[in-house]
Amino acid sequence: MAISKLIHDTYCALESALDRLIHEIDESRPTGRDYHAELIRRAATAVDGSRPAIITRETARDLQDLRAFRHVVRHVYDDFDYSRAEPNVAVAERCTAAVAREVEAFCEAVGIKG
Repeated sequence: MAISKLIHDTYCALESALDRLIHEIDESRPTGRDYHAELIRRAATAVDGSRPAIITRETARDLQDLRAFRHVVRHVYDDFDYSRAEPNVAVAERCTAAVAREVEAFCEAVGIKG
């Protein structure tokens, strides 16, 4: 259960970082029922004449997988098979490193100093 919670919290932190970037740069956030999925899609999409993609499509796929796992952890109270957490550990590790690297490259590309 602790590993599931750590994966959940990791995803939330990554999503929060992307949310802040998108809000500041695009001057808007996704809205509606599919907010979380749309945020990832938007981060992986360049905006013509405005900005490059913040993350790669591969990282976006990993984030979508973590988002789905986070949803299950949040909404299933009984009968959750915690062995489902194990494959997501590698995804979370890979995704955390990729988001850090890709956000840094994005900031360099658009002239944001860290």
